[in-house]
Amino acid sequence: MNEHLSKPGCSWGSPNFSDIFSQELSDECYLDSKLSPQGLQQAKELAKRIQEDPSSDFSFSEVDLFVLSPLTRAIQTYELGILPNLSNRPTPTMALPLAAERLYLISDIGRPRSVLEKDYGDRIDFRSGFRQNSGGTLEETWWFDERLITKTYEEWRPNGENQSYACPGEPDDEFEKRMQDLYQWLSSRKESTIAVVCHWGVINWMLDADFENCEYRIV
Repeated sequence: MNEHLSKPGCSWGSPNFSDIFSQELSDECYLDSKLSPQGLQQAKELAKRIQEDPSSDFSFSEVDLFVLSPLTRAIQTYELGILPNLSNRPTPTMALPLAAERLYLISDIGRPRSVLEKDYGDRIDFRSGFRQNSGGTLEETWWFDERLITKTYEEWRPNGENQSYACPGEPDDEFEKRMQDLYQWLSSRKESTIAVVCHWGVINWMLDADFENCEYRIV
C-alpha cells in the first residue's frame, strides 16, 4: 500500500483519493497487504542490522515473549527481520489483535484468525490473544467492524474533495480504547522483556514518537 500512496495523486487525503480497487486486485495486493519487494528488503536489512549492531548489548534471545500484530506485514517483518537472530531456545510468540494498526484503509483489514493460524500456527499462537465471541468460539473478525459499534458511523478521514474508501475507518474513540487496552495488557504481563512487532499508529500512540519502517528501539 505504501507504494500506491507514493504515486502522484494517490497520497493520503489528497483530492479524489481512493483505496477502492477491483476485487481481484484488492484480494491479491491490498487487503491485509503483504510486504512489498522494498518492504521485504527492509526486513532482511533489519536482520542484518540487529546482527551487526556493535552499539547494542541487547540480544533478542533475551526476549521472554514476542507479541505480533496479526496483520501479515507485521508477521513477515518478524519472520524475516527478527527470527533469524534468535537462538535455538523457543520463545513464546503470539498474535494480538490489540496491537494491529488503526484501520485507515483496506490494507488494514486483516484475514480471519483461522486462516492465519493455518498459515503460521506451527510457530505463532493465534489463540491466547483472541477474544471469544458470544458462542464461545474464538473471534475470526478481529479488526475494527463498524457493525459492532452502537453509534452511527461518521466518516472522520478526509472526505470533502471526492475521496472514497473501501471500508469504514476506525474512529478516534475506538482506537483510543483499544490502545488503552493494549497498554493495560502489556502492563499486566509477568514477563521481564516483551518485544512488540506492530505499526506506526500503535507506536505513535504508545511512545509519541515517529518510527521508520523496520526500525527497532529498546524502551
